[in-house]
Amino acid sequence: DNKKNTFNINEAYFLKPKKIISSILITILILSIYLLISYISNQQKNSILNDNNTNNTSTLNNEENQSVDNRTLSSIDFNQNKLVKQKSYKLRHNIESPYKFQIINKEKTKLYISYDENGLRKEECNIIAKKDTLIKLTKHENIYFDLWNAKHVEIAIDNKSITKYLEKNNYIVRGSFKPTDKLLYLEFYNY
Repeated sequence: DNKKNTFNINEAYFLKPKKIISSILITILILSIYLLISYISNQQKNSILNDNNTNNTSTLNNEENQSVDNRTLSSIDFNQNKLVKQKSYKLRHNIESPYKFQIINKEKTKLYISYDENGLRKEECNIIAKKDTLIKLTKHENIYFDLWNAKHVEIAIDNKSITKYLEKNNYIVRGSFKPTDKLLYLEFYNY
């Protein structure tokens, strides 16, 4: 009975070395896992930020390339290595000869327009046109047009919009319309 009532100070108030070591190891393990997860998370966040910065930089470079400088369009802008795609469409609406060709600028942009007349190719304009510029032509033969950006213009042939064929992507466009076949031919180039 005396043994049960004796108070052993070593057992009740002090931890055994085994318990101290296991507590320290568990704390180190939990701390290590936390630091590892934190490190991986930061690496992933940095990777995402770098990817976004790279995309933003390429978008900015592309937008810089699209800005309208003081140089008019030329064959240099239509490098075959930058050709993205070619498409042709047979227009279904009734087109009378002479037909009307019209371009309205939604933004300041570069335009080049030429046409065939009596077997000769004639230049109508090669300009940097201000926003809301309207160009109207009445022609019998083929017409050719170069656009700095398909998103900058609205085009109509005989009062029917052909803008949907230009695709609203940021491309330089070279196009032509042949009224005898009602054929619209388009080439899309990167900047």
